[in-house]
Amino acid sequence: MTYISGEIKQFTTEHLDNAARLFVSVFNAPPWNHQWTPPKARARLAQALAIPDALGVVLRPDEPLGFLLGYIEEWYDERQFHLIHICSEEGVLADHRMNRMLSGLEAMLRERDIHRLYLFTMWSQQSPRYYVAYGFQLTTSARRLERDL
Repeated sequence: MTYISGEIKQFTTEHLDNAARLFVSVFNAPPWNHQWTPPKARARLAQALAIPDALGVVLRPDEPLGFLLGYIEEWYDERQFHLIHICSEEGVLADHRMNRMLSGLEAMLRERDIHRLYLFTMWSQQSPRYYVAYGFQLTTSARRLERDL
């Protein structure tokens, strides 16, 4: 297990079961109110971790309080990181531990010569304040489009 700093470790397959339990408890609660089961959450996280160049961090891996997970993508002028999962207990959001997780992930990205991180997320009234507080900038250059099949 790679230690990044203190309680923050690199996310690996050994963290899937505990991370899936956290995922269920976070995303089945307000404001999301989803209906995840532990097997479905584990499958989703395993799929994300299986993406080539997947990378993530976990806070307290034995009893996770939070994790960040995404993947590196080649672009014409740089390599970028797409953060696809931010998941943490509410208390982690309110203190310095989220910043420590982001700092740990950013250090891993800089070691790989990656200098841009993208996040696509569900939007709510609280979203802008939350993400901007962690250094994300709102952009009008991207939109998510959907098509029912």
